[in-house]
Parts: sequence; structure tokens; C-alpha cells
Amino acid sequence: MLDYTDFECADLSSEYFGFHDFHLREIPKLLCAGNGLVAANLARELGSLSIQLENSDTAYTYCPRSHTIEIVAGTEGEITVEMDLDHWNQWSKEVSLEPSMLRGGEAEDLIRWQEVLTALFHADKWA
Repeated sequence: MLDYTDFECADLSSEYFGFHDFHLREIPKLLCAGNGLVAANLARELGSLSIQLENSDTAYTYCPRSHTIEIVAGTEGEITVEMDLDHWNQWSKEVSLEPSMLRGGEAEDLIRWQEVLTALFHADKWA
């Protein structure tokens, strides 16, 4: 399981704590629960997706692998989505990717990633 010490960029004293906590603690729990395999199957032909907070270097990239989705600190994705912190707080509960958030990549892939993330974050709603 990932730990905060794995990412030097995680400034846990900042307003971004929830963003980091979600990616470093909550997503690994979901991956271990089997959501990663479902999401990986949906993301099989997609490039990686970066989620970046607006006006900051704070970001994580979702990288499809054969049996899971790997979470990597930074913006290494072929598709990049940018949102402000308030939008992210809502987004993490109701995965809704809008074309206006796209900063790099194709809108069609963004739509497909929405299904992948819904399966990853809320497998009970997706099934």
C-alpha cells in the first residue's frame, strides 16, 4: 500500500491534504478491494489520465496496467484534467468529467475515463 512517505510532493500541512489523502490512502484501499481490476479492464486501450489542481503543481496520474490502475504523483498523463479544489471535493464524490476541464488530450478519451473512474471509486454504483 502507498504511504505518504512515498511522495515527497505531498504537502500534508496544506489545503491540499484531502487531495493527497484520497490518492495515497483511499484509492489504494479501493484497488485492494478489487475495483482496480474492473477499472483496468475498462481502461485497457486508454492512455493515462492526470488530475491536476488549478494553479498548482499538485497532481496525480492514473496509469492503466494489466490488472489495476497505478497512481503516480505528477502530470505524466496523455490526458490532463485541471480543476479547482472545491470542484475536486465535489468531483471525488460524483465523478463528473467535463470537456471544459480538459487541458490536454481528446474529449472522447475523457468520456471513457469517466466510466473507468466511476468503476474505481464507486464500484457498487457501476455494477
